Amino acid sequence: MGISGVVVNIHSTIFNKATSISPHYINTKDNIENITSELASKFGKHNIRVVSIRPNVTADINSNYSKKNFGEMKDMDDEIARIIAFLSTDLAKSFNGFVIPINMFNNEI
Repeated sequence: MGISGVVVNIHSTIFNKATSISPHYINTKDNIENITSELASKFGKHNIRVVSIRPNVTADINSNYSKKNFGEMKDMDDEIARIIAFLSTDLAKSFNGFVIPINMFNNEI
């Protein structure tokens, strides 16, 4: 079937929240959804899929939540890795141009 591939973009929900973080950082996070869609359209015809996952948290060692709950955060990063591994298989071949939100908690942090 020729060359195929998967690009998995990872970004966060930070652009949905009011924060003191740099507006440039927030805009780059927001634009990942648009980039994912555009690249999926462009490269899909070449058998290259582009998807994006949007976890609400990751084990950023600098965050206060991660420092307090590192074991739990490590488990979440393992789950994110499993999702990326799944997206890289033929089982996910119908996923192209999607943004997949991943809510690791029942509540927002």
